[in-house]
Amino acid sequence: MVRRLLLVGLGIVLVLAGTLVWTQRDEYSSNRQIKSAMGERLISLGEEPNRDLSDECKVVQSNGGWILWIVNLTLMNDGVPRKYFETSQEPFGLFIEYDPPDLRLGLGLGPEKWNTELPIRVVRRDETVTIAIGVTATETRVVTNVVDRRKAWPMDFLSSWRCDGVRYGAEIKNLDSGLGCEGCLVTVRYAMGTEGTSLSGVLDSVSNVQRYQIVRLTGTVLTLFGVLVFVLGARLTGRKRDSRGWRGQ
Repeated sequence: MVRRLLLVGLGIVLVLAGTLVWTQRDEYSSNRQIKSAMGERLISLGEEPNRDLSDECKVVQSNGGWILWIVNLTLMNDGVPRKYFETSQEPFGLFIEYDPPDLRLGLGLGPEKWNTELPIRVVRRDETVTIAIGVTATETRVVTNVVDRRKAWPMDFLSSWRCDGVRYGAEIKNLDSGLGCEGCLVTVRYAMGTEGTSLSGVLDSVSNVQRYQIVRLTGTVLTLFGVLVFVLGARLTGRKRDSRGWRGQ
């Protein structure tokens, strides 16, 4: 009897533990990871509109050069299209755009091809997110909570990519696309470097995709195993009671 009760109790404990682990799968502290990885190298953009960071972005054209954008923004799931951040007017810049229900990174390809994109996430609720965008000559990588995606850009478009009009938040009133971001809460920081491995290390430390998968799998296994143990214990207990009842008839 004691063994059966122990099985039931163990099953309950495993289910609770699995549930607790599962609820922690989305825990994310990108700003802490970024600060730890970058230290004081991040530069916060000032208040002046249309910042010309052309010289800063040219570092990408050097061997192993890179630039990292850190964008904090408040998402609003209200179905209103917005452009949160851009380095230049379309189709020459890099930009973050909300096209309900999708948040995406737009990547210019020039007036002949216009733009391509890199999906970031589906917006399901109002929330504040941190998005890290790393750009090298051959690849752009986007990292945020449970998202780590790459695209071969700018590649041949490298010499045409512009950072001559960096704007974000309420500054953006794009007459060409008709998008703005009135009332948006956005902050932008950036850093540059000449060693591609440094950028990879920073983005690897910010990415939580691998941790998410491990935590989700662990929580699922614990929960399912707990249910199995609980059911086994409950059945053994039921069989014991049935056996006693039969003997007494």
